[in-house]
Amino acid sequence: MISGTKTVNKSLSETIEKLKTMLASANCEITEQNKNTIKFKHGTFFTQTSFMFPKVGVLKLEADLNKTKINYEIEINKFLKIWITLFAIIGCIFIFPPIAAYFVLVKHPRKFIENILYGV
Repeated sequence: MISGTKTVNKSLSETIEKLKTMLASANCEITEQNKNTIKFKHGTFFTQTSFMFPKVGVLKLEADLNKTKINYEIEINKFLKIWITLFAIIGCIFIFPPIAAYFVLVKHPRKFIENILYGV
């Protein structure tokens, strides 16, 4: 699981609306939303527009005057994560599978959520 924090200079309600817009534009489905938490999922195993791995994430928001702190957690779908990790372990005698697994499990989800939060 990849986690991080970002602080924006907007109110909580503005930040929530902006996040909903950014998630919708990234073809994310909001699976659950509470007052300060947004859970979402993104992608399918065979996305037609590009090759993506399904991701799930949680955005936790904390309001402080006119600032909002966003704590995020994002990861690749559990089944696929296990499959890719096993693929990397089995193919560890080669250098490519572990590097590819690192990019799929860490780099791509982090870049995805950073792009979403960039627009906030």
